[in-house]
Amino acid sequence: LNGGWHESGVRKFYLAIAKSAGLHNAADHVSPVPGCNGRAWEVSAPLAEEGTHRMIVSPEGKPATTRFDILDLSNECALLKCELVRFGRSHQIRVHAAHSGMPLLGDSWYGTDRYPSSINRTALHAWKLQLTHPVTNTQINLEAPPPSDFNHCVDVCSLKMSRG
Repeated sequence: LNGGWHESGVRKFYLAIAKSAGLHNAADHVSPVPGCNGRAWEVSAPLAEEGTHRMIVSPEGKPATTRFDILDLSNECALLKCELVRFGRSHQIRVHAAHSGMPLLGDSWYGTDRYPSSINRTALHAWKLQLTHPVTNTQINLEAPPPSDFNHCVDVCSLKMSRG
């Protein structure tokens, strides 16, 4: 399993809570997903290091693609399902969310630290992992329920969790 994390048969899904005011308004590298009524989009933007431990969208960067689906929307927040389509970049979801106009709550580097009392970290949760076992060739589906601080942030933002 160790060598297969970046292969095409592995699917990684995250839950995120973002500021919804900008609702995927960045023009470059952002593409709406057809048939989703504006509730899903992909960001295909190369990422490069800027300084120590920080990433930026840059033509000199390495390819990265993230798909975002809105699971629920309130006046100021959105609950997002994020799928790493082409991945392997540090902070990929955080940078692509901010680039698409929907910075993650609690993310002081790329996003917004709004609602600091509802969550004391970036509002991002590693949710589901799907892969094929390398020996038996069976599908493995793993899911980690969101922790209590994430669920509390969902409640404070007047969002509803769905199974997405």
